[in-house]
Amino acid sequence: MHLRSHFRQLDVAIDVLLREMEAFQLLVVLSWLTLILCTSSATTLSDADSLRAIRDAWKLNLPSWQGDDPCMGWEHVRCDTDGRVTYLNLSNLGIAGDIPNEIRNLDRLTNLDLGNPRSSILPYNSVSGGLSAFESLTSLLHLNLSFNSLQLDVFPSSIFNLTNLVSLRLDNNHILGPLPKELAGLKNLVYLYLGNNSLRGPIPVEYGAMVNLQELSIWNNYLNSKIPSELGNLQNLRYLNLHDCGLYGGLPQELGRLKKIEGIFLNANKLTGEVPGAWSNLTELQNLYLKNNYLTKSIPRWIFTLPNLRNLSLGYNLFYGGLSIKNINISYVYLDCNFLSGPAPELSSTVFFGGNCFAGANVNDKIKCYQSYYDCDLFFHGVSNGTCPNCPAGQFLYNVSTCVCMINSSKGGSSSRNTLKVIGYVAAAIGFTLFMISALWMRSGVFNSKSAKDLWEVPEGVQRFMYKDISKTTNNFDSNHEIGHGGFGKVYIGTVAGRTVAIKRAHASSIQSVSGFRNEVVLLSRLHHRNLVRLLGFCEENKTQPHPTRMFLLRCMMI
Repeated sequence: MHLRSHFRQLDVAIDVLLREMEAFQLLVVLSWLTLILCTSSATTLSDADSLRAIRDAWKLNLPSWQGDDPCMGWEHVRCDTDGRVTYLNLSNLGIAGDIPNEIRNLDRLTNLDLGNPRSSILPYNSVSGGLSAFESLTSLLHLNLSFNSLQLDVFPSSIFNLTNLVSLRLDNNHILGPLPKELAGLKNLVYLYLGNNSLRGPIPVEYGAMVNLQELSIWNNYLNSKIPSELGNLQNLRYLNLHDCGLYGGLPQELGRLKKIEGIFLNANKLTGEVPGAWSNLTELQNLYLKNNYLTKSIPRWIFTLPNLRNLSLGYNLFYGGLSIKNINISYVYLDCNFLSGPAPELSSTVFFGGNCFAGANVNDKIKCYQSYYDCDLFFHGVSNGTCPNCPAGQFLYNVSTCVCMINSSKGGSSSRNTLKVIGYVAAAIGFTLFMISALWMRSGVFNSKSAKDLWEVPEGVQRFMYKDISKTTNNFDSNHEIGHGGFGKVYIGTVAGRTVAIKRAHASSIQSVSGFRNEVVLLSRLHHRNLVRLLGFCEENKTQPHPTRMFLLRCMMI
């Protein structure tokens, strides 16, 4: 009996001890939960403070950004399960100015969009300055700064630290300096867009190791280099855009290994030679643009039988020989302004082959191609007996069998001499452009004053500039900026929006009517040829005054 009493007391003591242990464990668990919640709340608060600082720096009108939790209904923001900001989309909000330093605190960001969709009618962003604040955003997968105003003298090195990037868009930003080989260290990149900047070449051979790339777009830069054969290693590439880059040399046969490629855009360069036979393996190809180059020999027949090809642009080259094709399953084919001969083909209305040397061709077709100085008989005499056509200016014949030309890399000369050479080319190109405009304008009465006055609309791709900006870049039209003059007025050189331009300013005695000036803007905007400089914009102020201000801004040809 006494022993049983002891057991009962022990049992009660154990129950009490267990209850005390449960209470202690519960206290420990609650303490940990409190610590976790406090930590999460503090992190969210830090993100909220950073976002508010960004909002205030850019003067953004975001009424939903209230309270201390950006994960609770803040517009343009998304969070992860830890309550941290991972997504920030501020595109088309009219942002202007440098990137606030507080953005570096959002170190969980995977998606950051500060760009401008090309066709958007919403307010455009105009982000400027450096990108050093991005160095700590190592979680980023997608970064978009397209169509802004960074205006950097060198490619931002902070990008090289973002090794998880899948998509990088820095196109249309006036970025200067060499195209960096360090980008090849971003092994996860799938989409790389650097088009319409002022980056210099060559194209780094290291880019051939970026095997995950599907889209590579570096169009309209000053690359002035060969296309590296190493790009043929990009087995996942679907889209290659290198148009308007001053590329020279031949088309690499190694690109024939790009079995997934759907679009190749190499138009408006100085490429020479023939289309490689290895490209017949590109069975997924849908768009092939080789217009405005110096490609030659015959157009290979297999090119018309590529099973998925929808758009083929080979115009304004030096292709010659017959065109014995009948049925083409390609939506649009541009073969205009070459030297194709023999019977004119009978093809659908979506095949354009004017300005060639077919039997019975109109001589005026060559004038339309701005090749009147290079007629068919003269061309055929030059390429007889297998001779190659003349190389582009500044190049020499490198391979007689393929007619590939190269630039002489040993060519020397002082900086001042090169500058004078550039100025000479600019003046000559502008003079040739103005001569062609005058000749074509006198020949055609298409643009009458009534239609120009009543239906005036600034052509697509042409920008209107302010007089004060042009005056500033030329130091009030100082003589040191003058590079030429003629009956129409003077030509100056300057820098506008990060790009070197030639500025044609008409003097008072040659001022045209409103309709005449606008006619010339429209006509210039439609001229696209390798021997003509491109119209970038114009200035028209005080048009109702006796002496209005009228100027053209043309792309400066950096030879």
